[in-house]
Amino acid sequence: MIWIDCEFTSIFGYYLSYQINFFALEEENMIPQELLRQKLKIMKSNPNSQTISYYTDTWRKHLGSNPYFGIISNKFPGEISRGDLFQLAAQAKQSNDLNDIMILFISTMIWGYGTTGYGAWRTSEMLSSPNAGDIIKQTFELIKSNNIIEAYNIQRLKRCGPPFFTKYFYFTGFGCNLLEYPLILDTKVYNALKDKIKIEISQFVKASTWWYPEGYISYVQSMHNWAKSLEVEAHNIEYFLFSIG
Repeated sequence: MIWIDCEFTSIFGYYLSYQINFFALEEENMIPQELLRQKLKIMKSNPNSQTISYYTDTWRKHLGSNPYFGIISNKFPGEISRGDLFQLAAQAKQSNDLNDIMILFISTMIWGYGTTGYGAWRTSEMLSSPNAGDIIKQTFELIKSNNIIEAYNIQRLKRCGPPFFTKYFYFTGFGCNLLEYPLILDTKVYNALKDKIKIEISQFVKASTWWYPEGYISYVQSMHNWAKSLEVEAHNIEYFLFSIG
């Protein structure tokens, strides 16, 4: 570790001294070597085109009485893409209407679970949570205003842990044109970072629980720093990690 002692006289005449840990500053922005080796693949990845299929009848079984599901299934019959969700987020940003925000949230869960059989049931459980609509709308507004950690801390929907509410964060943030938008941190990304990229994953996710808001903020910041080094969008790295996780 390298510490540099710095001394100067302030404009008020006081003598000041402090230390700068250049090693820590360098380490914070250091990109994993495996990502550098995979730069071309990361650059060629196209997150917008990622399309996920879902079984309409399975989702209708659990959400058939939900008015938003009818709108979603008519608009996106059988499949939904990241690009579709970006458009929904942009619409919700423009209108700030609860209906548009709920459509975005449910569509995100459909995209996240895809053909996984229990996804529709879990999403139904989320929507049955006390004050679900208020939490979903408040989350949207907090992410839109770039208050990610507070959005993280209000998550209380049943059956909706960090691997899924960070998907909602991501689509909301990207659709609202945040420069340092939130990113998905799910099991596939986690596995890729730990097993393929070989980083110390505990800085982002605690071994005992996924609930780690400070770690999530560190993940988002690190991913955006790495993206600058690779000259790509941060979600290109996330999509690459998903593909190898």
